[in-house]
Amino acid sequence: MSGQPGTNLLYWLNRRPARLTVLRALAAGSGPVTHATLDSLRPAKVADNLRMHLVAGGALPARDEQLAGLERWLATRTAQVRAPESRKVLQAYVTWRLLRRLRRFSRRRLVSQAQAHGVRAYVTQVIRLLNWLHTQDVALSACTQDLLDAWLDDYPARGPRVHSSSPGPAATATPGS
Repeated sequence: MSGQPGTNLLYWLNRRPARLTVLRALAAGSGPVTHATLDSLRPAKVADNLRMHLVAGGALPARDEQLAGLERWLATRTAQVRAPESRKVLQAYVTWRLLRRLRRFSRRRLVSQAQAHGVRAYVTQVIRLLNWLHTQDVALSACTQDLLDAWLDDYPARGPRVHSSSPGPAATATPGS
């Protein structure tokens, strides 16, 4: 029975109900299946597996998956900054400094898992600092070296160091520092 056409596919679908859920969501949608459509589906592992097959079969264009995943992660993580002004500054920094650099790099080579991890660790540290400033009732624009030193004393970096590398007094970080 396993040698009959379609039997392997039916077995694959019935083994995990989440696979059927993803395919039903795609069938119920309107318009073509795109990377953005697949990005919105859960569970992500099932959608990513389907994406891999669609790309391999030529139904979807290839894309830099590390970069795409990082972009989704950054959108979610930057939203966790409590102070709206600081969140806006971080989102601009992420867009115009970090992602711009990675997108340019991605035109030549795929972004590595290590590069994406470095940016994640870096942005996580910056978010910790920004939320700490918020709990101290200090605006990012009022951050001083003394406050940075106090934060570093209380929360020693376990990843990339946070330092000032953007215009103005805003404290930020850069991957690989």
